[in-house]
Amino acid sequence: MMQLSYKFSLITVFVAVVFIGCATIGDPTPHGTLISLEQIKSLKSDQSWNGKRVSIEGYASFCKKGFAAPSRITMGKKNLVIIYSAPDCDGEALMQANLLFAGNRTKLSGEKERNFISVDDNFDNKTMKFTTDDYQELANSKFKFSGKLIWDDENYYLEDVSIHQ
Repeated sequence: MMQLSYKFSLITVFVAVVFIGCATIGDPTPHGTLISLEQIKSLKSDQSWNGKRVSIEGYASFCKKGFAAPSRITMGKKNLVIIYSAPDCDGEALMQANLLFAGNRTKLSGEKERNFISVDDNFDNKTMKFTTDDYQELANSKFKFSGKLIWDDENYYLEDVSIHQ
């Protein structure tokens, strides 16, 4: 009888640890108001959007040199990425977005991570993987980036960004 009780206790502890240690799925992040290219161009003169949650559609891209060079990325931290109207730094530069760059890691407890970019050591625009707000892992394509619009006395950028397909 004692041995059966001991086995039952071990199983109960194991099940409790497994369920307590599992990462949970969070509620969807609200989208911001979708702003057009014309509205983006007028942001410097129209401060009414400052501090509001907005969305822009575009492609997160790194150009080969300068501010948005891949060599300037710090893994495990947020980095400013330029959102373009077309893939691979083509089209118009719409806005910067402060996005988390995460390595390959698995969260065992708390809310499961989302809204980040996964890259390897020698990444480029074609090899970036995006984990969206609904936990899909997708190749770099056109996304809707939603975040709080911040003015830094020179430019606007998005903070607290969620990524939507």
